[in-house]
Amino acid sequence: MVTSSEGGLLPLGELAPLIAQARAIIGHATRISIFTGAGVSAESGIPTFRDQGGFWTRFPPAQFANWAGLQHLIQKDPLRVAEFVVELLRPILNARPNPAHETIAALEALDKTVTVITQNIDGLHQLAGSTRVIEIHGSVFEVLQTNAGPPIGIRRLQRADLSVTVSELEEFLRTGNSDTARFLHAARSIFGRNSQGFYRPNLVLFGDVLPQDAWQQATAAADTRDCLLVIGTSNLITPASTIPEIARSKGAKIIAIGYDPCPCDVCLRGAAGIILPYVKENK
Repeated sequence: MVTSSEGGLLPLGELAPLIAQARAIIGHATRISIFTGAGVSAESGIPTFRDQGGFWTRFPPAQFANWAGLQHLIQKDPLRVAEFVVELLRPILNARPNPAHETIAALEALDKTVTVITQNIDGLHQLAGSTRVIEIHGSVFEVLQTNAGPPIGIRRLQRADLSVTVSELEEFLRTGNSDTARFLHAARSIFGRNSQGFYRPNLVLFGDVLPQDAWQQATAAADTRDCLLVIGTSNLITPASTIPEIARSKGAKIIAIGYDPCPCDVCLRGAAGIILPYVKENK
């Protein structure tokens, strides 16, 4: 594995040899997959979930990271659930793509097949212009019908829809009235019941199985690529963490960008939004 001197962080200029190697790998590749995690979104101001002081520190996973816990809280403490939803959605709605998202989207202009496999739920890759995005952990912009059988996507939400929901939940919080019916009215675009049964956001929480279609697409993309960029992910979440292993087993070159270790051919330690624009090959 190529790495920086003594495994530490180097000034960008001293990363030049590694950047040149990464550019050469991308230049020779015709089929590229890009596997992204929370580190990419964090550079747009979206809080991480697992880091110290992250989302699960403020909202314990036992209560908030599973659907049974959330359903219980909606009945027992809807104000706390409203706080959770607002804290989850408001940073996403305020966020804009950063240079990492924009560079990933720009790779599609290099006459290569580029597929983004993301663990992020914020839609920033699409907002930046990426056209092939596989969301293996779901999206806050999709609502699923859950009453019978496997969950089925029923509609895609716009940012304006979620903005209205956040505003109504913030008003609900200001009233201090812990009433489940009032919460469900405020959150009606993402939680509730209709003629087909119950619906909820399409998010993969603890204990959930990854959406079969998305996971099959992700593993197929990793299985058929010349190059995989692993960007901003700790590789701690299974089965998502097997994506680099699948790609490597098929002979793909691995380029890792971020702060977390990853078995790879080229390791670039640092912020993806700073490093990735230098890695992108020019036509």
